[in-house]
Amino acid sequence: MYGPYIRKDGRKHVIFVDENGVKTTKSWPRVILEGVLGRALLPEETVDHIDGDFTNDDPSNLQVMSLADNARKAILPAKMVDLVCKCCGSLFRRREAVELYNRQVRKRDGPFCSHKCVGKTHN
Repeated sequence: MYGPYIRKDGRKHVIFVDENGVKTTKSWPRVILEGVLGRALLPEETVDHIDGDFTNDDPSNLQVMSLADNARKAILPAKMVDLVCKCCGSLFRRREAVELYNRQVRKRDGPFCSHKCVGKTHN
């Protein structure tokens, strides 16, 4: 076993070399948890960092989760922001990421509550 090494994304992994010289890479938290449990994790199981800090590899911070449950845990609810329409003055809510994208990337004027208000302003 070689490592653990830190990858470009900041996560740790180790390299195993078998008797034929074939190299296999495994995540360091997975190796730790398999040692604690005394068994190999199943392909549909993954290691989750309870506190969300993937640099904290303390065994008490690691738990086995299904791939599906781990993916669900990673999804953050969208942050909503309250806005005032530039055309009609009505209050409305929109995801913050959409508003930032419209303003910073697409360089859109606004915010507008609807296509109707956009059309009134730009025609």
